[in-house]
Amino acid sequence: DNPLTAPRLFGGFSFRSDFAPDNTWAIYAPAYFVLPHYQLVSIDGEMWLTINTQIPMDENPDDLVDDLKAALSQKIAQLKAGEWDVINLRQSSLQTVNYPMTYEMWDEMISTATRRIRGGELNKVVLSRVAELQFQSRVNLLPILRHLADHYAQCYRFLFEPRPHFAFYGASPELIAGVHGNKIETMGLAGSIGRGDTPESDAALGNELLTSSKNRHEHQIVVDKICDRLQPLADLDDIPDMGLLKLSNIQHIYTPIHGTLKQDMGVLSVIEVLHPTPALGGDPREIAMGLISELEPIPRGWYGAPVGWVDANLDGQFSVAIRSAVAQESRVWVYSGAGIVADCLPPSES
Repeated sequence: DNPLTAPRLFGGFSFRSDFAPDNTWAIYAPAYFVLPHYQLVSIDGEMWLTINTQIPMDENPDDLVDDLKAALSQKIAQLKAGEWDVINLRQSSLQTVNYPMTYEMWDEMISTATRRIRGGELNKVVLSRVAELQFQSRVNLLPILRHLADHYAQCYRFLFEPRPHFAFYGASPELIAGVHGNKIETMGLAGSIGRGDTPESDAALGNELLTSSKNRHEHQIVVDKICDRLQPLADLDDIPDMGLLKLSNIQHIYTPIHGTLKQDMGVLSVIEVLHPTPALGGDPREIAMGLISELEPIPRGWYGAPVGWVDANLDGQFSVAIRSAVAQESRVWVYSGAGIVADCLPPSES
């Protein structure tokens, strides 16, 4: 009965509902979830290993208990023995970096977006670009997970591998929704700046971010729209003042949002209402999504979409798949995005 041992589905969604897979996203789908055979959950020093198995209707589950216990014991021994030597797995060397979108194209995209925003068509749009990395040989995924854990411990780290050596992975600072019973949590996260080399320079950069009218405006759009969409669904707690979320290499303006759902609806229904937030789409949502389709030459696939887990009670947690990449054997496509408002300048969004 321990909730940490309950089966969970892991997976995610495409950014757009009209997902049409190109070569990069050929093995993905608009929604794709897996029930893992082995499931390891670690929270607050407690660790639980669960084995999920499909039992044919004509078999007695009691007859399989001994075999399942033996399989669990074998997996536990394997984990304790540390058979996966992540540290000594050498990563393939990087051969080339290709930008399908030139800086001139990016400059024109931002100029077009800001012109439409100043014309009153919309308030904000988030535009993305991609870089293609070609490695000498197949990319090793386990060292990437170790690197993300070591350098982005405060983020929602994910790796989804529908086929061996084909994976979507990243370390996202942004939670789109967590639902546990009738409690809901989400966040506004928009506006960013680098970290300083000293405590003094870091604090100065953080203050520069918090006092930037452009970044505060962009952030407030995100918070307001999230609250507007949640208002029919939940009684929200008081919204705190804007603060800072400091990560290893960047800091963001951050507003946590908590509340109580008015009825049991589960995490999937909540993210359906919220996705995409203005942090990854724009405002108004429909106009921004149309502009993204019009301006971006490369499909986003799962970039910027919800990824996470859901259990049998429909509790779950989903982050927004930013700071992410998709790998195919020896090739990796790395994605990044920029929130565009009226006074954005292309060099500052590169």
